Amino acid sequence: MATITDIIQTAPQSWQYTWSGTAPFDVWNEGDLILNQTTDTSLIVSGDDSEEPPALEVRDVADTEDAQNVQWPPGLTLQWHSEEADSVDLYLIQEWTGAAWVTRQIAIEEGRGYYRHTTRPQTDGEELLWRVVALDQVGNEGNARAFTVAEHVRNPDPPRIDSDYVKPNLVISARA
Repeated sequence: MATITDIIQTAPQSWQYTWSGTAPFDVWNEGDLILNQTTDTSLIVSGDDSEEPPALEVRDVADTEDAQNVQWPPGLTLQWHSEEADSVDLYLIQEWTGAAWVTRQIAIEEGRGYYRHTTRPQTDGEELLWRVVALDQVGNEGNARAFTVAEHVRNPDPPRIDSDYVKPNLVISARA
């Protein structure tokens, strides 16, 4: 059975998939066959979303069942709600690198109420820490409201999500 071993974002809407298994491979993109009987083990595909890769399924000669609609690669979708009274100007979406918090995206407060960020894909067993920092125009930190997290995982891996309130931010830990 073929296994997708790596997904790397190469451009805002472009993703490189790498897989292993026994050639030849059939590659499906969101239900459509895009490569038939290839010996390649890597492919760059474009998607509609700059933060979430398309759903690819790679099948090899050992696969005997029909192609399935693929699960999304593991990752998190962070969503939060803002209040008009908060006087927040922007949100920093940050990932812990082991030594420091690194800003991966900045969301400008536009009065929409709900904001969302989809993290980079996780490899199996990898643990990620994320937080959303609300800032006013002079850099004071505030609180994001009604914070929710959804984890996309490869079945049957059980997801593990933990959170810790480190004033004034909620820090999310996820292991795929």
